[in-house]
Amino acid sequence: MTPPLEVAITVASPLAPVTVRRKEKRLGIWVNVDSVTVDLAPNFYAVATTGPFSDVVSKVEDLRYKISVPQMIRLVSAPVDVDDPTVFAEAVSRIRENLGLYQTLPNAVVLQDDTLFSSSVRLPANLVEGEYTARIFLTRSGKVVATHQTSIDVRKVGIERWLYNLAHEHPVYYGLMSLAIAIFAGWAAAAVFRLVRGA
Repeated sequence: MTPPLEVAITVASPLAPVTVRRKEKRLGIWVNVDSVTVDLAPNFYAVATTGPFSDVVSKVEDLRYKISVPQMIRLVSAPVDVDDPTVFAEAVSRIRENLGLYQTLPNAVVLQDDTLFSSSVRLPANLVEGEYTARIFLTRSGKVVATHQTSIDVRKVGIERWLYNLAHEHPVYYGLMSLAIAIFAGWAAAAVFRLVRGA
């Protein structure tokens, strides 16, 4: 009997270098003692599969195609005085997973009739805009039998887009608007408090 087909889908933001620093407490003060630049890491990365990741993609295929979150982080070189540079790459993965920027989503792909599949990936509000890469892997018994790659243009829209542009293109106006909103909110809260207190 032929093993069933499985699907793995990845969505990645553009890759960029990341500097990771390790702090230690010395004489009661936290200071940076080591730093490593991770050569390439996506700001956002999601992996969705039809089942548990280890059942859908074997370790060999994961190493070859760089599908899982740890495999996507590329640490090519590190300072010679750093004992274990892989700890810094693991720190990038751990921190971004806690922030919801790195997602591993088992059983998030629904496969129908071995021909159609569907899935959804939730993008965080603080995502980096740009050209994202979506990869689709068709596997059987953990081995990749077919791949497809496409680009997705990710942009903020509506009021989020307007605020994003205002903050980056006209920071003075954005700051004044934020200050005015804060003053108005404080005045409104004080007015409501006086009304409640006087009632």
